[in-house]
Amino acid sequence: MHPSITVSRVTKMVKKAQKDCDYYPGVCKECGKTASNCEPDAEGYTCKHCGKQAVTGAENLLMELM
Repeated sequence: MHPSITVSRVTKMVKKAQKDCDYYPGVCKECGKTASNCEPDAEGYTCKHCGKQAVTGAENLLMELM
């Protein structure tokens, strides 16, 4: 998992998603870039930045970090 992925960062994403129904964040576990249009339970979506199938939905990622 990329070192930029922290509980604090992902928690902020999840909180924002709870307030904004058009915001569906995810994070690439390989490169750490934020992805958009991810279902909360997304696993293995393709990253638009690095091309790897490593994007995880923010809610799933938060559970994994805890």
